[in-house]
Amino acid sequence: MKNPLTKEWVSKAEDDWKVAQREWNSPEPVYNAICFHCQQCIEKYEKALIQEEGQIPPKTHDLVALLNMLKNKEMLEIDKESLIRISTYATYFRYPRGVDATELEAKEAIEIAGKFRKLARKILGLRKK
Repeated sequence: MKNPLTKEWVSKAEDDWKVAQREWNSPEPVYNAICFHCQQCIEKYEKALIQEEGQIPPKTHDLVALLNMLKNKEMLEIDKESLIRISTYATYFRYPRGVDATELEAKEAIEIAGKFRKLARKILGLRKK
């Protein structure tokens, strides 16, 4: 990584990934938290990639808007529809709305975040973790 801020974004993304994984593997997982931290992991990896390209990441939770800023977005091989759904997890399950994340939504979030994380780390030249 060329940019020191990229490393910080990656570190924050990894923190979110660890929390999501820990929660997913707990005896009583909180699906709202899993969905939120998966969204945050993807968002921060996108911002790391944007930073590494020499751009300043904007303050947004919109994963598709962030993806569209990337010059090498094709390398991520990610379904935009999935990103649209997961973008909502930044706030949707965080505040009272009378709805909670389901196990299926949490499972999908873990799968998509895991795939995105793996691809982003490869692009950034980071070793597997």
